Amino acid sequence: MLGTIGYHDRMDVTVISDAVNLASRLEHLTKDFGSHIIISHDTFNLLEDTDAYPHRYLGKMRIEGRESRVPIYEIFCNDIDKNIELKCSTNPLLENALNVYDTGDYEETISALKAIQSINPHDKIVTYWINKATYAQNVQFNLS
Repeated sequence: MLGTIGYHDRMDVTVISDAVNLASRLEHLTKDFGSHIIISHDTFNLLEDTDAYPHRYLGKMRIEGRESRVPIYEIFCNDIDKNIELKCSTNPLLENALNVYDTGDYEETISALKAIQSINPHDKIVTYWINKATYAQNVQFNLS
């Protein structure tokens, strides 16, 4: 939806839509995760040849304005060669850890993520999920 907002002395044209909201949220995640490109699952599914782009699953994120969590992916073809190699080598481990996170086994998730962190200590995404799993584990423990 395209609309004009403001008042008579200051008018601005803006676009309001679910896709624009999602794109904006994903753009903010690139900064938090130290990633250049993050895309949604829907965009990932539109790629004709996913193997042409080095990528990894980053989990399901709660996006403001969405009822359900959105699966997201990082495309890292423009990283330096060493980072591409590290991300490719730990990709199966990360995907497994994130699937374990979704089961609610936070202790196992943290263990799996720390194994990845020992291989690639500068991976901000792994640090993010360790913090998230630790928080969830503490909340779970306090509710018991």
